[in-house]
Amino acid sequence: MVFGVFMVFQSTMLIGLWLNIIFYAKLVDVVISITLAMKIKRLSSYILSRLFFLAYTGWSVFIASDAVLFEIAMLSPAFFVMANILRDISIVMICLVPVCFIIGVFVIKEGEEIAIEKKKGRLISLFLMSLIITTGILLNDKIVVYDITVNPIVPFGIDELPPLPGTYLVNFDQSTGFPLVFYLIFVAWYVTGTMLMFSIQHRESGIKKMRARRIMWGILMIPAGIVYFVILGYLFPDTGSLELRGILTVLGHVLWNLSPTLIFLGLRMKEKENDTSNTSNDAPETDPGIF
Repeated sequence: MVFGVFMVFQSTMLIGLWLNIIFYAKLVDVVISITLAMKIKRLSSYILSRLFFLAYTGWSVFIASDAVLFEIAMLSPAFFVMANILRDISIVMICLVPVCFIIGVFVIKEGEEIAIEKKKGRLISLFLMSLIITTGILLNDKIVVYDITVNPIVPFGIDELPPLPGTYLVNFDQSTGFPLVFYLIFVAWYVTGTMLMFSIQHRESGIKKMRARRIMWGILMIPAGIVYFVILGYLFPDTGSLELRGILTVLGHVLWNLSPTLIFLGLRMKEKENDTSNTSNDAPETDPGIF
């Protein structure tokens, strides 16, 4: 009996430590992303800066909502409902990110006039596809709360939630497999944007090549982080190795933090080049693209 109580206490302490690590890692994510989003917006009035600003604003809202819902979902049925609302908000906001990225890459490749004004049909198709994917995730992905001391683990329903948090965890019920399919489509969008940036940097040289590479790697960091966390979930499930998983979770967030950092550094290189090569030109920015 004493041994059983000790094991439950130890499990509770480990879970608390793990959740704190995750929460603060996400908080750092939010601060870095929203700060760099504002800096990106101030770099230029060109549409490319606005697209990346919108992408990382959406990303910041997603991470912030995700951090809060993990902390409150198990507290009571009312908080459980609130957590599901936050989940829906976070899904809508994160779905902005790949759309803004892929449009931004087309702007870099073709220029604003072609990518935005002349190819409106492609933009409409992208938004419709994003709407379908977002709806699919919202309808099929839901929050569950479960007690890891119960074997086998049985998720709690909204009317069965425990009165106090203890050895309880929050996760997402993806048993149907449909949410994973939709997520993979978005990952494919990121990879497509990365491949387009690779082709752009391949034909450039000097500072333009370096700029394109930074943007390429910045886009790649988000799908890399997603794949990393999927693999991490299989290697270290919620029921074991919580100390190691906490450390590895921080590494995954480092990958995500590299995304706005690299893109900001890439766009800032353009600003510096303009400052040195066009010092006598005070005309408004009308570049068809950054290359």
